Amino acid sequence: MHTHNGPWLFFGDFNSILGAHEKLGGKLPLNAACNDFIHWPNLHSLIHLETNGVKYTWTSKRDGGSFIAQRLDRAICNDLWIDN
Repeated sequence: MHTHNGPWLFFGDFNSILGAHEKLGGKLPLNAACNDFIHWPNLHSLIHLETNGVKYTWTSKRDGGSFIAQRLDRAICNDLWIDN
């Protein structure tokens, strides 16, 4: 396991969501997948930063009942980044 010292932030498309509140349309997300994505940052004392503006960062670009939107893009940082 690598140890990263100092403040840091990483962001991008994690292709995961924290729960049904981050998805619109389609089937409900699998609890196991959401729980893994929730527990991973908790295990490493990481912080999911809140977003401003657009709630969903990805869509299926389909109409009607086939439309799906999710928050896949996010920023995650450590405490030192917040402090700076």
